[in-house]
Amino acid sequence: MTPQLAYGPADRDRVTLRQVIELRLVIVLACRNCGHVSQFDAIGLVEQVGAEGTLGTIRKRARCWVCKHRDAEVLMKVPSPRAREVWWPRPPWGWHEKR
Repeated sequence: MTPQLAYGPADRDRVTLRQVIELRLVIVLACRNCGHVSQFDAIGLVEQVGAEGTLGTIRKRARCWVCKHRDAEVLMKVPSPRAREVWWPRPPWGWHEKR
């Protein structure tokens, strides 16, 4: 099952860490200020906010390691060798230029 079939982009903040782990997704935060991209371990986040913690909670708490702003977008990625086809809802800004 792909996340596009399970959730629409407007529902992203309500997705729980339990759902992310069950779908075997990778959580990625992309800073809207500087574009820095950070990948997070969902199981490690469960220890901090619980399995029922939402991506919205994580997004609100996140701070960019580079510019220190709190303006992040939560993206998800299915681990796959076809990297361009597995981001949801979209790849990070400028991601295609870095590859």
